[in-house]
Order: sequence, then C-alpha cells, then structure tokens
Amino acid sequence: LTAMACAALHAAVTPPGLVACTSDAQFGTSATIFNRNLQVERAPFAVVTPATIGDLAAVLRIARRFQLPMAVRNGGHNPAGWALSPGGITFE
Repeated sequence: LTAMACAALHAAVTPPGLVACTSDAQFGTSATIFNRNLQVERAPFAVVTPATIGDLAAVLRIARRFQLPMAVRNGGHNPAGWALSPGGITFE
C-alpha cells in the first residue's frame, strides 16, 4: 500500500513540484518541524509540494483513495506539531 501510494504521488506531481515519501532519501529534511520533540511521533507518510493546481487536485484524489490524512504546513512552527499529518500527507 505505501509503495503504491508513494508511486502515485510521484507520478501526480510535476516538476518543479516535489514529493518526499518515507522511503525517499530527502524525506528526513522535508519532514523537519520546529519542535523536534514531536518529530517521530507526528511523522507524515509524505511531504508534497505541488507545482500546479492540477498537481494539488491529483494529490487530493490520491489521499482520498488511500485514506491518508492531510495537513498544510506554513513554516512548520506550530509548537504542537500540527504542521505534520501523522501517517498522512503534509502539503508544503
């Protein structure tokens, strides 16, 4: 399931948009938040930076299909860690 969801996300987002799933090398830096005490506990499945509205719509359909929760990160400085979606998709 996770490999299928990750492949679908990578296929949906066009450059210069980015996808970082837990299995991707760049995931560690993409999923970093200000309050690092919550880093592991609130780790998302993927961090996505859509390049277009079409990318965003495609990622929303994928999230719905795989029943992945979503969160929007705007700087990642929320002290409670709400900028990440545990086990889901975080939009950058």
